[in-house]
Amino acid sequence: MKLSRANFAAVKLGKGILVSGGNNQEQGVTNSCEYYINDTWTEYPAMKVKRQAHSMCLYKESLYVFGGMDESNKQLTSIERLNPSDSQQGWQLVCDMPKPLCNMGLLSYDSQILIFGGVSINETLDEIHQFDPSSFTFSVVGKLAKPDSFPHAEPSSIQSGATLVIGRAYVHDLTPQKAPSVMMLL
Repeated sequence: MKLSRANFAAVKLGKGILVSGGNNQEQGVTNSCEYYINDTWTEYPAMKVKRQAHSMCLYKESLYVFGGMDESNKQLTSIERLNPSDSQQGWQLVCDMPKPLCNMGLLSYDSQILIFGGVSINETLDEIHQFDPSSFTFSVVGKLAKPDSFPHAEPSSIQSGATLVIGRAYVHDLTPQKAPSVMMLL
C-alpha cells in the first residue's frame, strides 16, 4: 500500500482489492482508500469520515462502509456508499446505524446486507441485523450462538448452501434450516 495502515477494511472489487480507512502511525486514523490490481496500488476516492475498525462490503453495484471508530476512538454509527463505476461522485453518507458499532461482520445477501455481531461501546454482540439498502432500515433477524467480533477478515462465505461466518474466536454455522451452531477457533 502507498499508505501503510492497520485496522482497515478490504473487499474484492473486480479483479483487484480495495482497502479503506485504518490507522497509520504518522497520520493516525485515515479516510483514504487504495485499489490494488496488477501489482500496483492507486488512490481511490477518500471516504467522508476518517475511520478504523470498520467493515465494508460490495452490494450489487455499490460499496458500503459501516461504523468503526474515529481518531478519538469514539465508535461511529455512519454508513457510506460509493458506486465504483461512477467514483467521481465520491462517497456519500447515506444513513446511521441504530447504535455505534465496530468490528462487525458484513454479508451482502439477496436484497439485504446482514450485519453479524461486532462491538458496541464495550460489549461484544450476538445480534444479526438486516440492513435494507433501498429503504435504509434495520431489523434484528437472529442471533449468533455466541457473541463475537469480526476484525481484519472477510467474515462470510457461502458454499454448497452452507453459510459460515468466521469471527475472532468462533466459526458460526448459520445455514438456513439448521439451528445456529458454533465451533471454537484454535
